[in-house]
Amino acid sequence: MNKKDLKRRQPIIGITCSRTTGGAWGMYSLGHFMEYTYAEYSQAVLHAGGAPLIIPASQNTGSLEAILAAVHGIILSGGPDMHPRAYGEEPLIGLDELDEGLDRFELRVAGLALQRHLPVFAICRGIQVLNVAMGGTLYQDIASQVKESICHTPKVDKGVHTHTVRIEPNTKLL
Repeated sequence: MNKKDLKRRQPIIGITCSRTTGGAWGMYSLGHFMEYTYAEYSQAVLHAGGAPLIIPASQNTGSLEAILAAVHGIILSGGPDMHPRAYGEEPLIGLDELDEGLDRFELRVAGLALQRHLPVFAICRGIQVLNVAMGGTLYQDIASQVKESICHTPKVDKGVHTHTVRIEPNTKLL
């Protein structure tokens, strides 16, 4: 395939799944995960002219490498906080839901995406993953570790804007 054909091709954007065992489904299936992502992420990719590809967390290395070879970009979606062991710390008492299997999966996705120089858009937990994949650390509990912090878990609809972000001018997002 030549460069001209690649330019005409609809970009495939991989979207990582989060996972849960909660809710009515999980009550009767202890130890079984449901993998999910928000429909708005796929809709945003479609709206921008891309083809969304949901990437389940249940992957072996070979299948994950094959998927990453096929996509043109990655969205690291949200989910629970990363386990502090992912960045070399022991957890504080009282941390909410943690999923080390999901951490390993998304760190592999982020690492492969960075190695391949793929564009990465990180949302919420995805920002944590990208930071840790690049050698960073995190505050385990912003409310107790950062004075005058804003609430990062507001009890409002996810469509409600709760804090601002800066978008670079002349980009696809603006």
